[in-house]
Amino acid sequence: KADRSEVFKAVLAGLEGMQASCNRLPEYLVVPDTNVFLHQETYFDELDWDELAGVGAYLRVMLPMAVVRELDKSKRAQAGKKVSDSNDQPVRSRARLTSKRLREMFPYPDVVKELRKRTSVELLLDPVGHKHLEDADSEIIDRAIALKTVSQKEVYIATGDGNMQFMAKVAGLKVVDVGCGDGTLVR
Repeated sequence: KADRSEVFKAVLAGLEGMQASCNRLPEYLVVPDTNVFLHQETYFDELDWDELAGVGAYLRVMLPMAVVRELDKSKRAQAGKKVSDSNDQPVRSRARLTSKRLREMFPYPDVVKELRKRTSVELLLDPVGHKHLEDADSEIIDRAIALKTVSQKEVYIATGDGNMQFMAKVAGLKVVDVGCGDGTLVR
């Protein structure tokens, strides 16, 4: 009985710690899709996230590990594939430079980095033993739903991908459309 009691105390302490951590999060959380990192005119850490999300409040960009894995794959993208019609930078180069910026930004996985006015960024780490989904979009949405459930905060998916926007809305998440260049909030 004593051992079981200690286990329950440890579980309760862990849950209380998680709740305290969630209470420190801002009210708005933005989970970006990989295309935000690869196909915008500017780098992710130079974007005006506050204006993009249009929430008029402090927000945190929560970077899922699925995006980090996708960036790594994109380092080997097809030669000649460009960031956008108006940006001739190869996607491979953008992926390499973005990965480097992320490594510099996060020397430790639990760092919260202030970006600019009312915006910070944090890695959305996978729990120990997490089996990620094969489809990156589904994995990103799954992690965003888990974040929303645990934090009880408003969670947005930032993407320019119409299919990802549709999947996010079906999952009950709000969407920031970064594909049209003006950061239109899609409800």
